[in-house]
Amino acid sequence: MFGIKCKPKNLTESLLPILTFNWIFGHQMIRYSASGFNFAQKFLYLIFIISIYGSILTYIALWYSNSAHTFNNNVRIYFLVVLVNFLILAVNIFFGRFYRNRACIINKKISKIDKSLEYLGVPVNRQQSYNYSLKLIVIWIISVFILNIIVALLSSVQIKGFLRKIMMAFIIQHPMHVNALIDFTFCSLILLMKLRFKSVNEALLKFRIIYSYNLPVINLNREVNNHFTRQKTPEHSFVVFKILKNAHLELTNICNDITEIFECQLIMTILSSFILITTMLYNVYSSNVNEEITFIQKVSYSIIFTSWVLHSSFKFIFINYTCSGTICEWKRTGKLIHKLEIKSHGTDFSEEIQRFSIQIIKNPLIFTPCGLINLSYKLIRNFAGSITTYLVIVIQLSDEDNH
Repeated sequence: MFGIKCKPKNLTESLLPILTFNWIFGHQMIRYSASGFNFAQKFLYLIFIISIYGSILTYIALWYSNSAHTFNNNVRIYFLVVLVNFLILAVNIFFGRFYRNRACIINKKISKIDKSLEYLGVPVNRQQSYNYSLKLIVIWIISVFILNIIVALLSSVQIKGFLRKIMMAFIIQHPMHVNALIDFTFCSLILLMKLRFKSVNEALLKFRIIYSYNLPVINLNREVNNHFTRQKTPEHSFVVFKILKNAHLELTNICNDITEIFECQLIMTILSSFILITTMLYNVYSSNVNEEITFIQKVSYSIIFTSWVLHSSFKFIFINYTCSGTICEWKRTGKLIHKLEIKSHGTDFSEEIQRFSIQIIKNPLIFTPCGLINLSYKLIRNFAGSITTYLVIVIQLSDEDNH
């Protein structure tokens, strides 16, 4: 369905669908030299976007101050979440501009690795990378429209006219959607690293198979590199193995660099997701036990709050799922190395394999933003357990206050 034919030539073009929306909304971390996108990457355009965000925040603050007396506690909490997301958006835009040069260096390193893998006959599937990015941006656009329409249709805030309600929903919830877009950008970058680890593993797998037949050569793709693959010598196997070893280490370092660039945003995203999910679930409970509101209002509140719980949960789970999947692909290299080491035991080649194995042990791939948490499947379990615990405590305390 999303397999649109586009021939991306580098990392930036592989991420073009999601990067385009990043540039439109002021996140200028990754640059692209094509003429059609230059203006959206200029500092002047960034100032223009910031001024628009400032105007939106001022408008929301004035509108809220004039209408706050008509809002219940659930709506006030909702606006507090919006304010926090404006703060996160400001941090995202700042770090996006601050880390531009570092992101450019990462892009050059990835291009160098891609050339090495292509030289060995295991090129990265950039079409698959582009499709990943396209799927994520389609999911993001659909979620934006669904969430905004739900809030516009079911919100109890008194605004005349359906179109005005939709416009207000888009304006108020815009920072939350842009922050989700930037989180998806991080996930896209990590997914692309996973594809490159997969290419390294494919090379090692074919290398192992050929070596088991006493042919110390990686003959991966005769059509891509015929001259290189004709060299069936021990020296050839050492050269190939060193290229793969260096590529694997470089990819590990790049993953750490990407995490370091996005670490503040990731921590703020996880904290805001925890607060939002806990608060919204409590709001669902409190609105349903409140006898002063009608059944229709209870259903409306429940749908709005549940939709944001699902949105934040999906974003949090997807971040951890992406990182865990990349770590699994990284660990697969160690398993392949171990099998290769057993078959080459007692040969000169085994020393080089041992160096690769030591390199993997000394340079583990762990996604630890700010050194505070490890993004993994385990965090999802702990996150769910913490939300459940806090939710139970808050509900018990609220029930005691009511009594």
